[in-house]
Amino acid sequence: MFNLTIDGKTAVISQGKNYLLQRYNPMLDFDSVRGAKMLDFVLPWCDANNKIFSNYGHPQVRYNFKKYYAELSFAGRVIERGFVQLKSVSSSGFVVFYTQNLGEIFGDYQKTTLNMLPFGSEAIPGVLNANPDPMTAKFCFPTIENPAFYGTNGGSISYLGFVNNYVDGAYTAGPKVPMMFLRYVLKRIGEICDIKIKGSFFSDLRVQRLILYNTFSLDGATNISYANHLPEISIPDFLKELRKMFNLALFFDTNKRELSIEFVDVMLAQAVVRDWSNKFPRLTNKAPVLDNRIELECELDTNDASLKPVPTFFEKYSSAIGSEGEQLFPIKTKFSSLLMNGAVPKTEQVGISPQFNQGNNKFAPRLLFFEGLVSGSPKASNTYGGVSLSMASLAANFYARYERFRRNTHSTTTPATLSAYDISVIDSHRKGFDAAFAIHAQGNNYLIGNQQIQLPNNKVILDLWKM
Repeated sequence: MFNLTIDGKTAVISQGKNYLLQRYNPMLDFDSVRGAKMLDFVLPWCDANNKIFSNYGHPQVRYNFKKYYAELSFAGRVIERGFVQLKSVSSSGFVVFYTQNLGEIFGDYQKTTLNMLPFGSEAIPGVLNANPDPMTAKFCFPTIENPAFYGTNGGSISYLGFVNNYVDGAYTAGPKVPMMFLRYVLKRIGEICDIKIKGSFFSDLRVQRLILYNTFSLDGATNISYANHLPEISIPDFLKELRKMFNLALFFDTNKRELSIEFVDVMLAQAVVRDWSNKFPRLTNKAPVLDNRIELECELDTNDASLKPVPTFFEKYSSAIGSEGEQLFPIKTKFSSLLMNGAVPKTEQVGISPQFNQGNNKFAPRLLFFEGLVSGSPKASNTYGGVSLSMASLAANFYARYERFRRNTHSTTTPATLSAYDISVIDSHRKGFDAAFAIHAQGNNYLIGNQQIQLPNNKVILDLWKM
């Protein structure tokens, strides 16, 4: 028995019809984050369904703008939680579709760029903290070498070529630019959008030290407006580009309003404990994955003259060629980092300042690790704890298992005989790290990809990727 409840009320569904639920695995999506969906279907005209939609079926009634919370149940078990959207009403019934509504998960801020979000502000401290705690601080002031900050005008104001210059235990004259901790930015996004952000990425000690480099100075300011120091990128794109840089999976539980950010390589390392060999016919059909070599690349800030030509540190990483015919699977992130001049990050980029009409300059998303006070100076670096932000290092530290997986995998699309419980445990967004994202079948371990689940006749088609 298949049931649909909307706002706690049981909807009347057409007997003898089947409904197709489609799901996707966030571990395999790089350029989008897709939630489960059930495309247009018709709920028959009746008083019960009309009442669900606030009697909108009557000609004189205006539409009640709201999110209609929905649960899909099969054989007495809830297998999906999300929302139903009403598209139209006719004499035959109510045309609706089911979705997890990820396209509106951040509400009114879905398309707002970070530099326009209400992050808040505070007065500039009288004494800047050179060694804040990465676990609790909002921002830091690491020294950055940037002789081009004031363009050709730096000499006229005795600019020494360093942002956040620190000498003999104190910050000296020159531009001050706070760098926001990534941990704090994610936390504030959650608070602003009423969504809890958690997961292994959020709690990783290396990630705790990541800061967002920027060029927005405090020249002439009395307050630190946090959003000024963030890149011009929307929340979904911000998360998607982090996903590509660190090989992450984004799991959204729309009911609990939670986002779990997990390392894909950590998930691939988990033991496969479910043997589903008897749930499939003989798995004889398979297709090779021709683009089985990863190509990891970052998008450089074109305003940084020190990156022309592209330095070796920022060269893209490509899996070695094993055999003729192996193709590249490109993964390009908008995030990059800075070069180092000894122990100090270096750039040649005109900054943002009211001085010399520099208010319209831009900066791209870039990351550094904040090391704290080292040898008497507030240090940031493109390397920390054996991990650098070069493509080769990111591939080695965050893509190693995925690279082996992609190198050796093949795909197969197969029918499956699944119970309601089975269907519920492969709901990756709702279950997150605890989902049955991998199973064993007939001698191989498989990662579950796309799912097509037809209800109530329980015809299930799964895409399987050999692990």
